[in-house]
Amino acid sequence: METSSLLSSLNDECKSDNYIEPHYKEWYRVAVDTLIQNGLEAYQEFLAKERCSEFLAEEEIDYILKNVQKFAQSTAHGSDNSCDDTSSSGTYWPIESDVEAPNLDLGWPYVMPGLLGGTHIDLLFHPPRAHFLTIKETIRKMIKEARKKSSFHDKV
Repeated sequence: METSSLLSSLNDECKSDNYIEPHYKEWYRVAVDTLIQNGLEAYQEFLAKERCSEFLAEEEIDYILKNVQKFAQSTAHGSDNSCDDTSSSGTYWPIESDVEAPNLDLGWPYVMPGLLGGTHIDLLFHPPRAHFLTIKETIRKMIKEARKKSSFHDKV
């Protein structure tokens, strides 16, 4: 049986009356980080200090606390480059990445004179402004109307 999320991806008219449109707030991520790193009491203190409403059900909090796995941080790089204890899911350390950065040719592509079409720019907002499509709907529309296909790969 399809979930509400799957149905909303396939057809926007299949949403139930109880379906809540997903959205993202930065303090959600910080609150979950606090819950994982410092426990339930610190999580509740964070919500009170930031004047944020509860957004996780008790069952969700229990599930997170029972299933979270903290990974040991490697100190192979020495104290100069190693992550400190204040790192969170929002911290990115490119020097300590285990994946080599791809070798990209960052030059301008050759364009034959006379074949260059007009420039088209779309500004997309999340959540969308009134009377505008969501980013997902806009991308789907662009793909359907595309005349030229490009491919992007994250692994070389």
